[in-house]
Amino acid sequence: MLDAPTLFLLIFSLILSAVPVDCQEIEIQTIVEGLNHPMGVTVQPETGTIFVSDSGAARVIRIIDQEIEEVVIGFPVDQVAEQNATLGPLGLCFLDQNTLVIGEGGQATGEDQILRYKVPAVGEPSLNYSDFLGKPMTMPAAEKRCAEQDFQSIVSGARGVFVASRGDHEKGWISLATHSTELEEHWTEFSRLIPSRILTNCQRASCLTKSPQGYLLVGLKGQANETKDSSIAFFSEEGELLSQYQCGLKEVAGLAYDPSSNRLFAIDSPKEAVVGGLYQLIEFTQENRTLCQPRLIVPLPNPTSCCFDPHGNLLVTLAREKDEKNDASGSLIQVNRVDLVQILSQQGDR
Repeated sequence: MLDAPTLFLLIFSLILSAVPVDCQEIEIQTIVEGLNHPMGVTVQPETGTIFVSDSGAARVIRIIDQEIEEVVIGFPVDQVAEQNATLGPLGLCFLDQNTLVIGEGGQATGEDQILRYKVPAVGEPSLNYSDFLGKPMTMPAAEKRCAEQDFQSIVSGARGVFVASRGDHEKGWISLATHSTELEEHWTEFSRLIPSRILTNCQRASCLTKSPQGYLLVGLKGQANETKDSSIAFFSEEGELLSQYQCGLKEVAGLAYDPSSNRLFAIDSPKEAVVGGLYQLIEFTQENRTLCQPRLIVPLPNPTSCCFDPHGNLLVTLAREKDEKNDASGSLIQVNRVDLVQILSQQGDR
């Protein structure tokens, strides 16, 4: 038996067939359209309000009665040829109900920052980019280590804020930003913690979330080819690798646990394909080995991030190709909990 955290999923003793869920039965609700390459989504504690990094529009927004309200505006942006997109703010997470952490992606290498903002009340004027709390943190080159950039996925834990970024291709760092409980407006340290490529033999960490047990769950990019060799790995908050599974996806871009059932879902966003997808990740055993297999829930065009709201609805940001130079065609969609429960129960998952 593995001495490692489980995936909190239904365990099968036989290999599951790769038959997708009947996507005709999944109703996709569009919450907002007209976004410019949205790259992050999170939900505000207590209120359940949805926040989105509308990256190409250089702003972070929230959704009030299915309408967009700007929260922070004026972020630096940069054209990223690899993604055919303009990127600014990326990862999002809350430290508490009113303190929002934002990872940047629009500055020069080594100059992207981790920023904190005190969220204004609904209906109040938006904050400017420069209205952050305390001093922002960067990850410049140091001691023969490359600078880090594009803080694309961030998650709050007991020790601080964990950050996945790009930079050191040999190490694939996951970093940790800590803050003082006495000096609430100040970061105390931002340091490299987990060399994910060294420990997992994958390119780098692409997304982060916390498991129901409190472990750090990391989505890992596989090799840049047609192989479905992305992985997920559990780490302790101290940086110890606890377990790793190939997940059968090409490029896992987001991970989220259903808060009501602890099922684990992932979005796959392969660069070479126009359409990615939403999957449930299922653990099973074969020859006394624990393995992981994806079950397709619904195809999705260019998904970039995901999370659950408090009601068990799954939120996904989509960054579609722009029809024209200044025509934003991204969106925020929702897969309703009722549909997920019904479809998965029909497929034998309880």
